[in-house]
Amino acid sequence: MSLSRAKNLLRGVRFHHLGFCFFWAVSFVVLAGLQRDDTLPENWMLYAFIEQFATFALVGSIAFFYRKKRSVLPPRLALVAGFALGGGALLYFLSFILGYHDMFGIVSAGLLVGFANALFFVLWQTFFVTEGQQRAIIYIPLSAVFSILLYFLVMLLPEPLLIFATVIVLPFLAMFTLYASLNEVELYPIQVADKVRARKIVGDLWKPVFCVCAIGFVWKLVSHFPMSESSEFALGGIAVLIGFGAAGLFVVFLELFSPRGFDILRVYQILFPLITGIFLLPTFFGAQYTSLLSGMLMFGFEVVNLLLLIICAVYAAQKKLSPLVMYGICIFPTLVFMSIGDILGSFLNPMFVYDFAFAVNVLFVCIYLLSMVLVLVSRGKRSQEPIVHTSEDIVAPSSHKAKKPLFGVVAERGKAEEGSNESSAAVSRGDDECPIACFQERGVSPREIEVAQLLLKGNSVAAISRKLFISENTTRGHTKSIYKKMNVHSRQELIDAVEKNE
Repeated sequence: MSLSRAKNLLRGVRFHHLGFCFFWAVSFVVLAGLQRDDTLPENWMLYAFIEQFATFALVGSIAFFYRKKRSVLPPRLALVAGFALGGGALLYFLSFILGYHDMFGIVSAGLLVGFANALFFVLWQTFFVTEGQQRAIIYIPLSAVFSILLYFLVMLLPEPLLIFATVIVLPFLAMFTLYASLNEVELYPIQVADKVRARKIVGDLWKPVFCVCAIGFVWKLVSHFPMSESSEFALGGIAVLIGFGAAGLFVVFLELFSPRGFDILRVYQILFPLITGIFLLPTFFGAQYTSLLSGMLMFGFEVVNLLLLIICAVYAAQKKLSPLVMYGICIFPTLVFMSIGDILGSFLNPMFVYDFAFAVNVLFVCIYLLSMVLVLVSRGKRSQEPIVHTSEDIVAPSSHKAKKPLFGVVAERGKAEEGSNESSAAVSRGDDECPIACFQERGVSPREIEVAQLLLKGNSVAAISRKLFISENTTRGHTKSIYKKMNVHSRQELIDAVEKNE
């Protein structure tokens, strides 16, 4: 991708489209609040377990409830999520920072924050799905980067202002930006996945999900390794935050400027020797390198996790599947494996304190686990043929002869300048995408085909102009040209004409 193309993509970003950063920043502030005394507060692990359980339980419940529905959550739930996040943060600070160690408050804080986490996750995913690959590849990682910058700014505030910002300001901004973004959503007609389609989804996505689950499990497990000094505890927290921010920058850079993009398996193959190399530092040289290991694991996990979020959004849009169900399929296993790693690490932590050799053995088990994942997800890879996809494509068309689809996200390459009548890449669609043969027979240009496909998905002129980075006047001009060439006078007539040619 050229520098001008990258600038064009970034130029289309609006303030509220990156509002996910406000929600993430609250999570970081809440989690980092315990580090002021460099120790874990009493009953903090109980709060963490309740929060994690509430998050993945609600995500799974939403996905299960909407598995046969053609609707999504209403935008007004963004208001509920914002108030739940602010209330949970307030109870958190009362319980762990201000000294009111009330068990009811701790449990309520965990439930409210976990409830807010799940709602923010699935509602933002609904927005990302409607924006297509071109915007998803920058909205998601850029939100992660800005959340880290926002966290450091908030942490510079004195404690009263920090609490006010975390309980009032950031939750309000998170709520407002999410609500504003959801009001722009014009969702495609959702198709309910039958058993055959469900098996196809699992076959396409189990490998990237497996990679993310493995690294997330190991990261949470290793995060409980004891720090011998309080300074190491604080350093470990900073290393995790740096790893998170670096992962966001890494994904943005590669998706914008790499020639073909990349997929999770290739990234995992690169990350595996890096992570295992860092594993050897605390193994052979002592626990003082544990903070570096935590930061590297956070970097590796967040890279593949951000890619999985993009894959989830693009796959749902391509296949016209429910974003809620797709998010549950992709992210629910990750949340569960992270919770298991967190629980297991908390039980193993006392053993680490008394027997460093035991910790070394656990590290080698982690290396073995990551290597087994690499072996499993690499099976059948040689039978795959690389395919370059256009925007919103992430898997091979069903007409392709490869035995298994390529599940990596490959960004559309080329130019996309405003007013251009030429497509920035060749249009390639699967069997369940809008057919293009009838358009080509009538002399519809590649750029007009892109507009026509978005029209058939129910997008308005404003939505099409945002997604294709062209003005609304240019979009209307393309629409008139399409109607003239197809000899129709409305969107419904265009739909009927396409259906007749299928």
